[in-house]
Amino acid sequence: MTLSYMEYRQDDEAIRDIEHIKTEGVLPGDIYIFTDDTKRTNDLVKMADANKIGMSETGVNTAISNLFSSKEAVLINQFEELGFSRAEAEFLEKSVEDHKVVVVVKNMPEGFSF
Repeated sequence: MTLSYMEYRQDDEAIRDIEHIKTEGVLPGDIYIFTDDTKRTNDLVKMADANKIGMSETGVNTAISNLFSSKEAVLINQFEELGFSRAEAEFLEKSVEDHKVVVVVKNMPEGFSF
């Protein structure tokens, strides 16, 4: 099982792919959605029955630190907490800031991709 991600320009494409990977056995709790807008993220999480990163993934210290950090730094911290390197986290943060939907899957079955 691996950590994987995919970027989307269209919300409906992200939802379609999320539904597909769930049919392959990926649990909703292992699917995380990131966007540049809290309402958009919440709407997609609800429509796709997926997850957004929270304190259980980041831990209390990071959550407190994020209160005093820029939006960009918070996103980078969240991607790193999921297991991405600093360089990967910075790349994904730029994708989110470019108005893309980033879907991250933890425990992606071997040999399966978006």
